[in-house]
Amino acid sequence: HDRYLLNAVTTKTLGFTGTGSAVVVEGNYAAWREATQAMPAAKEKKVAAPAPPSAPVPAAASSPKPPPPFSGNARDLSKARIKAHEAVTKAERAVQTQESALADVETALASGGNGTDHVALAAEHTRLRGAVEAAVAAWERAVSEQEVLA
Repeated sequence: HDRYLLNAVTTKTLGFTGTGSAVVVEGNYAAWREATQAMPAAKEKKVAAPAPPSAPVPAAASSPKPPPPFSGNARDLSKARIKAHEAVTKAERAVQTQESALADVETALASGGNGTDHVALAAEHTRLRGAVEAAVAAWERAVSEQEVLA
């Protein structure tokens, strides 16, 4: 992603820590960077003095139920893997297409040229942001389904 763009358009930032958790920060990319730079000190404190164990969380409440394992023969599994790979590839192309269209609209908005219908561009920008989010969600589902078959 373009950090300048993220700083300019985001109001909330979801950042993944690399340890299997995520941090939500109210603010743009710069605010997220500041928040994550303060995190290593907090992590060190947690490692040095672990918290007392809390009540166990039922497995169903802590994570979504994984899909059932594939129950077909080897040939069907191979076909399912190919279809899953094709679905991921198609979803990736859809994300790229939507992101490219969004970038074009953002460029038009940033240029501020005379005779430009900024209201229409802003509406298109909002629509495309939703389309990008939907495309990313579809890609995430396709990747998840592919991982089940791997």
